[in-house]
Amino acid sequence: MRQSLDSVPNITVDLRRDPRAGVYVSIDVFEGPGFWPTLSMDISPSGAFIVTDRESPVGTRLVCVIDLPNETYPLILQAEVRWSRGVDPAEPELLPGMGVAFLDVDESERARILGFLAQVR
Repeated sequence: MRQSLDSVPNITVDLRRDPRAGVYVSIDVFEGPGFWPTLSMDISPSGAFIVTDRESPVGTRLVCVIDLPNETYPLILQAEVRWSRGVDPAEPELLPGMGVAFLDVDESERARILGFLAQVR
């Protein structure tokens, strides 16, 4: 007898298109008229985890200016918040932040991210 995933506890399905590399990358995040500098703890051509104590609602559109090491100029990518979590005293090991999906990444931008990931893996 088969069970649906909904009935099996503690299973997480990862719907990411690309594997992410756990590396720190400097990112300036622009939301509306404001911006804040922060870090990404992991990145792929399709998205990133951005460390921040700001909680942006799911669906919020952002602009991410990403400084890849050894690159002449930053990547400037449109992104959308897919999930967000604040500080949780019950789980202090989890950093606050948000998962973002990059939107409309062209082949040259994708190649730059993949090239960076090949260097750090």
